[in-house]
Amino acid sequence: MQPHPASYRDTEGFIFKHDGNMYRYIHPNYEVHYAQLMNSGLYEELVKKNMLVAHREINETGSFHFSEGRV
Repeated sequence: MQPHPASYRDTEGFIFKHDGNMYRYIHPNYEVHYAQLMNSGLYEELVKKNMLVAHREINETGSFHFSEGRV
């Protein structure tokens, strides 16, 4: 996967395009922070206020050749 050029500042992962869809890969070393965001209620609040784009996780990291992390 080639990171999207707009993703150059993302030190904890990167975005990439595949089959016309945009994805974000999250490095394993950032998973604790990601889990805190998702479990704290802040994610839902920011999405409701249109301050963050809603997303869903997929469990197909193997199809993108990532052995760890999240997509």
